[in-house]
Amino acid sequence: MPKIVAGLQVGQSFKEIPVPTLPVIRKGAHGSFHDKGLEGASHHAVIPNVNTVDNLREVWPRLSIDEKKLFDVIARAYLAALMPDFRYRQTTAMLDVKGFPFKAVGRQPIDIGWRAAFPEWQPADEKGDGGVLLPAMRDGETARLHNPVVETKETKPPPRYNEGTLIEAMQNAWRFVDDEVLRDRLKEAKGIGTPATRAEIIGGLKRQDFLVAQGKNIVPTETGLKLFGVLKQADPALVDPGVTAQLECLLDDVVVGKQEMVGAIDAVCDVALRIIGKLKDGSSTGGAPLLGPGFSGAGGERPPTPAMRRFVDKWVIPRVKVEVAYPNKGADGRLRHPSFKGLRDDLTKV
Repeated sequence: MPKIVAGLQVGQSFKEIPVPTLPVIRKGAHGSFHDKGLEGASHHAVIPNVNTVDNLREVWPRLSIDEKKLFDVIARAYLAALMPDFRYRQTTAMLDVKGFPFKAVGRQPIDIGWRAAFPEWQPADEKGDGGVLLPAMRDGETARLHNPVVETKETKPPPRYNEGTLIEAMQNAWRFVDDEVLRDRLKEAKGIGTPATRAEIIGGLKRQDFLVAQGKNIVPTETGLKLFGVLKQADPALVDPGVTAQLECLLDDVVVGKQEMVGAIDAVCDVALRIIGKLKDGSSTGGAPLLGPGFSGAGGERPPTPAMRRFVDKWVIPRVKVEVAYPNKGADGRLRHPSFKGLRDDLTKV
């Protein structure tokens, strides 16, 4: 850690950032240093390379503009994680004007802390009236209103997701769960997908014409909305991110040894079978089965695909105990192994 800080502060862009001599180490679930939180994760946060940071002065001129911007964000985020908290004084005044409640909020920084690493950044809640410093007031004091102005405004819907905020929502799927106990449990999980797969999941939905990019935002297509409506009508669990997060949580527990693989698979299969049962009989939709008359839980008349056979050969055969049977001659004179033939017939029905 000291080597990375010293290596970064050689650079012109970072030497003015006031990292304390004794860095602030925040540990635990809400800190920057949380080893337990890495259980089952693909990798830790992206940080400057301790093995090459000493060469920053030589490497920097060879970087492209985009590479410099990316490294700048990574380096500043690392240094900010070692700096003190941002401290401020916030004042909220509740006023009664002829029986109508009014509220005024003001904020005054006390210690800039880690925000010194991002001097040009300003959070949304400090823009506009939120960053105004209120005058000194006493509780119960009578105030006089000067130059009142009535402004016409309207409420705004939640902003559209972009690729970054959608990935963040997938990671923090617990926010979409109402059950308090379950919310706390899912906060420890990794959410929907993994850091390596979330972008690919979004890309797959785009390729299937369920999502489309509009400028920087991602919006559902008419096809995507229709599919969402059909699935929600069939079973709300199909479009509930909380349910998906619970299943992902089971898989996370398998990775870190808290859950047996067979138990996790059984739990996922139970949910899948319940939902498939509803889709087959159309009980939720009140209409025809959504999977159509040709669907059968046992595979119907459709033969297994080559991929299915390869999967069975890889996972099932090594686990099947085959009894020894003496070979018999058939009518054509060739040796037969009845027990092996029966095994293959059973496997093709999986």
